[in-house]
Order: sequence, then structure tokens, then C-alpha cells
Amino acid sequence: MESIKNSDGVNSSYGVNSSYGVNSSNGVNYSDGVNRSDGVNSSYGVNWSNGVNRSDGVNSSYGVNWSYGVNYSDGVNYSDGVNSSDGVNWSNGVNRSDGVNYSNGVNYSYGVNWSNGVSHEIFCTNKPKEFKLFGNVIDKDRYWEIFNKLTFKPKAHNMKELYLKNGSDWKLTPVLETESYDTLDWSEMPQEQIDFLMEQPEFDAEIFKKVTGIDVNQTKKILIDGKEIEISNESYNELKRSLID
Repeated sequence: MESIKNSDGVNSSYGVNSSYGVNSSNGVNYSDGVNRSDGVNSSYGVNWSNGVNRSDGVNSSYGVNWSYGVNYSDGVNYSDGVNSSDGVNWSNGVNRSDGVNYSNGVNYSYGVNWSNGVSHEIFCTNKPKEFKLFGNVIDKDRYWEIFNKLTFKPKAHNMKELYLKNGSDWKLTPVLETESYDTLDWSEMPQEQIDFLMEQPEFDAEIFKKVTGIDVNQTKKILIDGKEIEISNESYNELKRSLID
């Protein structure tokens, strides 16, 4: 090991500075949890990737800059939630798509520019936004009002659990044990956010269940005067709100 400064947990690596948990990697600076990756700067949770800058949660990817949640993708810049995609710039929620620029919500598409909500399209440009809630078109202001209240983020892997389990210390976190979930984990979504969605006239319990796995119609049991009573989840939440208010 050569040129290693102010770093812990470094193995078979070169040019490492102020970084933790680095394994078989070169040119790592101000980064934690780096494995078999080169040219990493100010980034966390990087695995089998090269040329990563100010990006977190990067796996088997190259040329990633200011981006988060990037997996099996190359040439990614200022983009989040990118999976198995190449040549992605200033775009979010991109899956198995190439040549995507200034676009959001792109899936299995090629040559997409300044578009939103694109799926299975080749060469698409200027596709306008539609603001929807449970499949229903709503106005822009109301959309953003609802969106900004939904602060919960579902989990895609167990890296946070590993981090917390090891004292919230990246240099002790076994990043090689990170496992991706087959589906997003919504199980810890706060009840107040679920209640807020249920209050919207467009709320669809079946759609919500298919997306999150959470059944809002599931009954709950409460104890009154020593007697167990079963009520709907909706009634339970109404009772809960009335008691709090």
C-alpha cells in the first residue's frame, strides 16, 4: 500500500486520503465504504466502479458524477436512481435506458431528451409532464403540495441497516455484505403519511397495496373494557385522530 493518509480499514489500495473501509481500490479521496473501485472522490458505498465523484450508492458503474443510487450504469452525471443505463445526464428515475438527457421517469428507452414519463420509446423529445395521483390527473400546485409531504423514502438495500448496526461508522461497516432487495421496502412508511394519502379523494387502496404491499383495509384489534374489538384500519385511524385532536 502506498500514499495512504488519514484513512482506516484500507486493504490492497493506492492513493487513499481521508477515507474509510477501502478495499482493492486506487485513487480514493474523502470516501467511505469503497470496494474494488478506482478514482473515487467524496462518495459513499461504492462497489466495482471507476471515476466516481460526489456520488453515493454506486455499483458496477463508470464515470459517475454528483449522482445517487447508480447501478450497472456508465456515464452518469447529476442523476439519481439510475439502473443498467448509459449516457445519462441531469435525469432521475432512469431504468435500462441509454442516451437520456434532462428527463425523468425513463424506462427501457433510447434517445430521450427533455421528456417525462417515458417507457419503451425510441427517440422521444419534449414529452410534457402530467401530474397524477393514483392515475388521476390533478393540478400542478396540488401535486407539489402532496409530493412535498411524502418525505418517506422506501429502502432498496440493507446498507443503512449495516451502517447503523456497526455504530453508524463507515469504517466499521461491512459494505461487501450489502444486499439489494427484489422490491422496494415500504414497510416503515409512517402512519401519518398513509393517513394523509387516504384523505385524498383520489386514493385507491388497491393501487396503494400493489405498489407498497400495505393493505389499508386490514383490520386492527383494540381493547375496550377488557373486551377485544376488531375494527377496520380506516376506523382505527379516525379514532386515533379524534383522540389526538
